[in-house]
Amino acid sequence: MNREDQFIPHLIVNDGMAALKFYKEVFGAEEGHNMMAPDGKRLMHGELVLNGHKFFVSDEFRPEEGGACKTPQTLGGTSVRITLMTDDPDGVV
Repeated sequence: MNREDQFIPHLIVNDGMAALKFYKEVFGAEEGHNMMAPDGKRLMHGELVLNGHKFFVSDEFRPEEGGACKTPQTLGGTSVRITLMTDDPDGVV
């Protein structure tokens, strides 16, 4: 595998665009690829790089919108999703 990051944290938040702004202003993160929801208001996928390492940020989406991840407020606890990058995903399963 030729990747710097094999495990990428994914934070699910209530206001994805505000979270991107916060991480850029406070921690000096660099913004990568972003994708907005069809409504143009919610962040489906936000990518940030901090000290050379990626992490993802997105808004919560209801199951009927194809969403499976929930914010800490909805869950009543911590919500972090970890993405595993591998050259052979079928071999991991």
